[in-house]
Amino acid sequence: MKTKSISGIMVLLTLCGVVQATVLTGAGGNTNVAVPADHGSNVQDTPHIALTWAPTGGAVNSRKQWEQYNGWPGGGDGGAVYQVDGWTDNSVVHTIAFTPEAGYGVVLTSLDLNVWSGGGNTSVNWTVTGSLSGLLGSGSFNTSNGSVVTHDINLVGRRAETLTLSLQQASGDTAYLAMDNLTFSEKLPYLVPDPTHGEIDVIKDLAERNVPGAISWEYINDPNISQVFGYDVYFDSNEVLVIAGDPSVK
Repeated sequence: MKTKSISGIMVLLTLCGVVQATVLTGAGGNTNVAVPADHGSNVQDTPHIALTWAPTGGAVNSRKQWEQYNGWPGGGDGGAVYQVDGWTDNSVVHTIAFTPEAGYGVVLTSLDLNVWSGGGNTSVNWTVTGSLSGLLGSGSFNTSNGSVVTHDINLVGRRAETLTLSLQQASGDTAYLAMDNLTFSEKLPYLVPDPTHGEIDVIKDLAERNVPGAISWEYINDPNISQVFGYDVYFDSNEVLVIAGDPSVK
């Protein structure tokens, strides 16, 4: 969506469309080998988002980095998961940075935590920070011994904003924890309205450009959007109602 002000009138343009989500279920390959730092970048369903995993690139079975594991109970396709354990060192902070291309945003939806039986009940502290917004969310993911639990995040970054997910184990055995089914998607390209966002003296500008006194925006033509079925315009002098997308000003 896009908000803008025209001589005290607030306008919100919302594109209604459909995009696919990427679900990462495991890196594949050999067990206890470091996950590639760019694993999952620019894949088919999210071609405009690049990923950076850290720490990674260490020695085989170092366990203080993101590692792939195949055969984990209840994990992904053929038991393929991402190990989060620190091997007796829960001070390790595992991070994944999601960097969108210009004009796109990141929607970070959810992940599964898988605690192998014998590891005890496990708590993981998490944060999501934005390169433009700062801290967007934080909390603790609690997962019972021997179970797989989907933990919702549901945070959306701003245009061209990198979101960084950080995970740090707070309790439980540090050798029995994995992540699976990391789910994220692209926010549709942000609309570029005319007059531009924050523009002042709009009437003079329109006259100089010989443009009718109207609001327009770019047509979105992107192969990653399977369908665009409408635009909603919210128009009012009450900024709160517009930003909230209140039906009374639609």
